[in-house]
Amino acid sequence: MTYADKQIPTTNFQSHVQKEVRPKLNDFSVAHLNVRGVTSKLDQIKDLLANYHFSILGLSVTFLDVSKPGSFYHFDSCEMVRVDRIGRSGGGI
Repeated sequence: MTYADKQIPTTNFQSHVQKEVRPKLNDFSVAHLNVRGVTSKLDQIKDLLANYHFSILGLSVTFLDVSKPGSFYHFDSCEMVRVDRIGRSGGGI
């Protein structure tokens, strides 16, 4: 069930946020690194993940391609979502 599925009376919305939503946000953290090539930085990224808990860690400018499968970049307790840039280079987000 998502928050959108719950029927919360408007008068109780602030109370709902205080009791249920805010405590979950206290443990939520996001980090982003522009790594300019992830392969040469795997050890540093593993160290970072071992010492800090991130809910989401975004890596950009990774230069990933189909030559190495996702299992090559495995990090314990992390789920990897990758979008390789195929057939083009540079620019964009």
